[in-house]
Amino acid sequence: MRLAFISGATGGLGRALASLLAAKKIPLFLTARDPVNLQELANSLSTQTHVEWVSANLISELPLILQVIEEKTPDLIINNAGFGLYGSVDELNEHIEMIDVNVKALVAITKKAAQTLKAMHQTGTILNISSAAGYFSIPYFATYCASKAFVRIFSEAVDEELSPSGIRVLVACPGQINTPFCQRASKGEWQYPKGPSMSPERTAHLLWKQIIRGKRCAIIDLRYRLAITLSVLFPKKWLQKKLAATILKRIKQDD
Repeated sequence: MRLAFISGATGGLGRALASLLAAKKIPLFLTARDPVNLQELANSLSTQTHVEWVSANLISELPLILQVIEEKTPDLIINNAGFGLYGSVDELNEHIEMIDVNVKALVAITKKAAQTLKAMHQTGTILNISSAAGYFSIPYFATYCASKAFVRIFSEAVDEELSPSGIRVLVACPGQINTPFCQRASKGEWQYPKGPSMSPERTAHLLWKQIIRGKRCAIIDLRYRLAITLSVLFPKKWLQKKLAATILKRIKQDD
């Protein structure tokens, strides 16, 4: 691989992916919002491979990222940036921002990467990070689940469009990863993952296997694959109530 681009590179999974690719001597272009953390990560990996980076907000500075894609022409693009928040649709203020990052930016980067690779008659792989949550309609987590369902369906369809030209669009659907995601989603109320979770490093390893094998869609974690398969056996309304209770517990942990 000539160059790997990773968005959301300083988060738990993004950092693990960057470290894994650096260990394989793949040159990196990293982006995230926090320039201090981004520079620290780049410095720590620069002894293993060539690293470039730019700090950018995917909502307000998306054109900068698209310019990077066009100029640097990476042949591995990992759309990892994204966030989720728990809350009722009528109370949460960040719904549109969630869509801008999880959906709009991902589509724009995927489109630009495909256009650039096609124009240069090159092959490449785009890996879009969805979530196992995208298989469920979870109350109080509605926008996040819907955004991740979009990512999965979009990626599977676009892979069928582009694969004849040698450009793959893969989608990964991890379950719960042992990162601060839940703490951020609950705005500090729920501190640590409880129940089945996977380390960022293990998740990154499985994502690499997906890239190498060219698997169109991978649910990363056997436990979540089973949960998704078995979910059709239960009444949808009953399942939604159970899932809603789980989210409400995370929001109101201190009550």
